[in-house]
Amino acid sequence: MVKKTNKIPKKPKKFIDSDGDGLSDWEEKYIWGSDPHDADSDDDGIDDGEAVLNGRHPVTGQSLKDFFIPNQANNFKPKSLSPKRLLFHATTAIAIKLVVVLFIILYPLSAWMTPDTVALQARKIIALTNDLRRDLALGELKENNSLNQAAYNKVQDMFIGQYFAHVSPSNLNQSL
Repeated sequence: MVKKTNKIPKKPKKFIDSDGDGLSDWEEKYIWGSDPHDADSDDDGIDDGEAVLNGRHPVTGQSLKDFFIPNQANNFKPKSLSPKRLLFHATTAIAIKLVVVLFIILYPLSAWMTPDTVALQARKIIALTNDLRRDLALGELKENNSLNQAAYNKVQDMFIGQYFAHVSPSNLNQSL
């Protein structure tokens, strides 16, 4: 079965311009979306290459400047500030905010790494390690409260000191 991909092929080394408008056939097809065999794809009387040099899209005739910057071509009203576009952007921003808030509210509390969850995960790690050690005919590991407390103290020190290392920035090695 042949896989169909939408990848843009590599730009050829040889410049081929079938319609003589100053843009290569590859650029017209894959960048601008214009017809590589028609010098004036939008029939506005300006060759595609000249339109690009003037900062215009060869098919739509619009420029990025018209979208953001007030000028005579857009009647001093940037398209990005049209009521429909502003409504779209505002609605999108509100929708994203609602999704984030709902995610935070509906996310199960057990997933926020409560101490019970951390202890449960630690027990699972010890059990899985012991399964491997049994397969290798090694002795089992047992949970040690002193080591657990030392690890907890180290995590607290790293959190308070805002660092991630075995030795703290003050050169102290956290112990029991």
